[in-house]
Amino acid sequence: REKKLERVWDVYKEMDIRKVDVSIVTFNTLVDACARCGRMDQVPGIQEEMERAGVVPNLITYSAMIKGYCQMGEVQTAFDILRRMQREGGSRPDEIMYNSLLDGCAQSNLVDEGLKLLEEMQQAGLKPDEVVYNSLFSGCRANGDVALCKKLYAEMVISATKPTQAIFSNLVCLHAESRCLGDAIDMLAREPAIHQVVPAQRVFMQLISCCIRERQGRRTVRAYELMVKHSVPQADAHHSILGLCTRLSMFATASGIVAVAAKRGAPIDRADLKLVM
Repeated sequence: REKKLERVWDVYKEMDIRKVDVSIVTFNTLVDACARCGRMDQVPGIQEEMERAGVVPNLITYSAMIKGYCQMGEVQTAFDILRRMQREGGSRPDEIMYNSLLDGCAQSNLVDEGLKLLEEMQQAGLKPDEVVYNSLFSGCRANGDVALCKKLYAEMVISATKPTQAIFSNLVCLHAESRCLGDAIDMLAREPAIHQVVPAQRVFMQLISCCIRERQGRRTVRAYELMVKHSVPQADAHHSILGLCTRLSMFATASGIVAVAAKRGAPIDRADLKLVM
């Protein structure tokens, strides 16, 4: 990546030597290259070159800067760029820009700042999409804030934003990590069907694993029953589930899993069956 960035700069220097006219496209390409290579430290130099050439940043320029700084974890710098753009009044922030900032807030565990940004976005007449909400759910997960997560989910549903597999995965992990296993199971039993989303099998596997580790036998079997309604787990999945049950001496739970699997015709290796029998 460093070599690619060097080549981009070499082309720019060659253009300067040959007196080739530069434009906003030229500088946006430089900023984007810095963002992709994680070298946002070079952006101030690009801004100086833009001023020297009399080129004014546009929405694409600011968006690339904000995304790059957020990816580097420099969220405050990204916010400074947003405020500068708003002060200058040349461009209005769009959904992509807010998405980048919200993701940066989530990655840096800045939940309060993310919520303020969500409100600002709505006041600007922009509708948050599933990417925005999933970033906020990631922030809730980092803080273990189940109550806030439920509030945001309710707002999302009211706004007619459809949940995705990624959102349900985030929500299940949050509830499981917060030991709200009953809520996680209830949500998976109800919400995906309402919104016509088929959760990925790994979401159920995550929940089943958490239930076993918390020694919640009945909930383990219930989570497994939900999984087989959506897709038939293969032998490797059963190896993981039954192996964990036996290691924790949860033989009754393992037997319950085997019974449900038999009814559904789900494959289990003989070696795994011997662990349970």
